[in-house]
Amino acid sequence: MKGRPILLPYLEALLLFALYAVGYPWFALWCDQHLPRVRGRWVVEELASLLLVIILIALLNRGNLRDILRPTPRAGWVAGMPVAFQALFLLGLLALACRLIDPGFDEREFMQRGVTSPGILIELLGMLPFGVAAEEIVFRTCQSRLRGVLNPPAAVLAVSLAFALYHRVPGTPLDRHQIETLLATFTGGLVLSIAYERTASLTLLIVVHLSYDILAIAQGWLNIQHLRIAEAFLFLLWIGPAGLLAWRWRRATPWGSAPARSFRKSDAPGELRAISAIPWMASLFFGAAIPLGLAWMRTRLSF
Repeated sequence: MKGRPILLPYLEALLLFALYAVGYPWFALWCDQHLPRVRGRWVVEELASLLLVIILIALLNRGNLRDILRPTPRAGWVAGMPVAFQALFLLGLLALACRLIDPGFDEREFMQRGVTSPGILIELLGMLPFGVAAEEIVFRTCQSRLRGVLNPPAAVLAVSLAFALYHRVPGTPLDRHQIETLLATFTGGLVLSIAYERTASLTLLIVVHLSYDILAIAQGWLNIQHLRIAEAFLFLLWIGPAGLLAWRWRRATPWGSAPARSFRKSDAPGELRAISAIPWMASLFFGAAIPLGLAWMRTRLSF
């Protein structure tokens, strides 16, 4: 980070998250008000959002997209696969826990998102790759920036908190379902953030996140359709193989070990880690205070 102000990466992460957290819902509202309600509109919206995110990242990197969008080499995929299966296994356990703790969780989630027919479900699955890619580009860029100023655990906490609060709709009552959703989203964000810390691979994180979303949506749909045998079979196919592979590779790639693909030296923790309380305070400010402030602003602006 020589030659750059030490706080600049932190401020860049704040700016990126704020623009995405406010810009995405505003853009979705604008599309809802100005675009015709035809099949495929969601896919077009998510594709446009992804392109806008890429442009935003390019501006943030002064025209250089290689740092965040560079492809993962084959060796990186091979080394990162154990972490991917470990993450999918943990995310599968999380989905199962939500299903067992609150049997009505899936139905409320689908109703909030307006998924009421197979046609809407198919469109939702069609838009997922673009939405997941945009989210992962934003949050992993923030994570790589934050870990250059704070320490990696503080960066993981900040991004996981921001990920959870970003997914909460401002103005909704903080009832049992919202608390369960926040806890589940925070836990899922924690798994993804640690997986990124382990692999430093954006591509791998997009694949893991997308796989989880597809499996979770399929499981939720089977649940609300009362197809219990099919739902149980899906959980077995999801958690079983991922768990076996995670168990097989547990010693070769323990969850807390060094990344399979190293970050650049400029991403190493900065001088602020020398003052132990500051990284965690900055982490909570980024992950909690900023998202809550942006949610309040969105409520005042009615979007």
